[in-house]
Amino acid sequence: MSSLSGYDDQVASSEMDRNSGSLQPTVVRTTSSTALYFVASGLSAIGAVSILIGDFSLRGLAAAGIPLAVGALVFVLYRFPRVELHRMELILVNP
Repeated sequence: MSSLSGYDDQVASSEMDRNSGSLQPTVVRTTSSTALYFVASGLSAIGAVSILIGDFSLRGLAAAGIPLAVGALVFVLYRFPRVELHRMELILVNP
């Protein structure tokens, strides 16, 4: 049992779904990148909405694209990277 306690310490700082009994892969993401993703995405959404409320015209729509582009970049850099644990292989997904 002592070897499992070290495993629990490593998993404590990651977001992991538990699919160990199924054929689907287990996906592991770090908790810090997930938290940064949600904070930055929320700020991007607030920025886009505030621009649209302040200037609802073609210029406002164009300016709202900037925080939306930042949100897309945050998704690619912080939320998309992951480790997939399959039964016989390990896949590292990183842009």
